[in-house]
Amino acid sequence: MTNPAVPTNQIRSTPPAAPTTPTVREAVDALRDDIRSRGNSWSEDTVDLLIHGDWDSQVTGIATAWMATAETVERAHAVGCKLLISHEPTFWNHLDRPSPDDALFWRKRELLDAFDMTVWRFHDHHHVGFDIDPVFHVLLDRLGWVDPDVPSMGVRRIAPAPLREVAEHIAVALDEPAVRVIGDPDRVIRSFAFGVHDLASCLPYVSSTDLVLIGETTEWDAFEYFRDGQLLGLSPALIEISHRALENWGSLALPEWVSTVLTDVPVVGIDVPAPFSVVRAAD
Repeated sequence: MTNPAVPTNQIRSTPPAAPTTPTVREAVDALRDDIRSRGNSWSEDTVDLLIHGDWDSQVTGIATAWMATAETVERAHAVGCKLLISHEPTFWNHLDRPSPDDALFWRKRELLDAFDMTVWRFHDHHHVGFDIDPVFHVLLDRLGWVDPDVPSMGVRRIAPAPLREVAEHIAVALDEPAVRVIGDPDRVIRSFAFGVHDLASCLPYVSSTDLVLIGETTEWDAFEYFRDGQLLGLSPALIEISHRALENWGSLALPEWVSTVLTDVPVVGIDVPAPFSVVRAAD
């Protein structure tokens, strides 16, 4: 109720507090704390580290991406972001330790510095810091194959279809210019499981599924294992997609979580395009 002793033209409402701009350290600490609050630990033995920049930089905006490519850095800068959260390495090897003699390493650092861009890697805990692996959950959602009763890396049933049609569906759903297929294209696929990036990750499923879907694997082990298996009648079909097609979508969806933790900071996901084009041999 208005106090009658105070003239109404002198009443001032309290202005809302101005949004705070966190530092990189404060933003990352908040994300780590949220993961811990879910009952998950934060491992110090991790690649999820500050890759480039300054912990004390002000975070005016955050971009998330599968990989901090030069194009991604430019696009993050163009939308006003100073913190880029990258799932994969910035400097082309898993530990982000390139040769200091590599001229491209220094040129990319110059690009990051020119845009005052800080890069923080979020890979290990992106996969294990939540109740389900969000990277593979988002991938399954794009494919239309989510089954809440099956863990991300388990065997799941799908609508029966020839291998050829399944491969075409994957290519379209994941915006992949080419998928590589081992198996009879007319074989009916009723179930599938994920491999990761090597043959070892496929082996638990070879006797229990019709198809293994894998991203960026070594050809001489996985491909030849599945080719031998096809000839000898002892393995499922294999479909290989690029690393980007496997994990890009989880990074694009990451702002949904980040923005619930850092509510005053704009967050945007950046789509990393396919890293190659396909040239087909003339008939």
